[in-house]
Amino acid sequence: MPLSDGEHSWRVVRDLATDVSTLEIVNDQGGFRIVDTGTDVTRSTREWYSFRWNEVESARGETRTVRRYTRDDWRIEVETRTVLTCTATDFIITAQLDAYELDHQSGDPRVYSGNWHRIIPRDLV
Repeated sequence: MPLSDGEHSWRVVRDLATDVSTLEIVNDQGGFRIVDTGTDVTRSTREWYSFRWNEVESARGETRTVRRYTRDDWRIEVETRTVLTCTATDFIITAQLDAYELDHQSGDPRVYSGNWHRIIPRDLV
């Protein structure tokens, strides 16, 4: 059962002053209820991909997601952020994940947090 509308778009921004082009993708699926369990679900993802004209090493990708599940006075939420950049020799991935379990007594406690940083050789790519 739908609870809120989502938003879907693909936007391209071309900054003529800096020669940077950016693609922004919004995939917000809004909110809906799983009737059998009484659980409300919210899902949203945003992505950005950019590069500066004629500079291969300027390529950058970023995603941010939020997933939220609620039922009665219980709520969990997971947020992620991943960024991909590169140098002449490597791809660089940085990622973050935060998970929360929220209830009326405890406020907003983060129950898990993870951060990753990986460097992957381009291997002629």
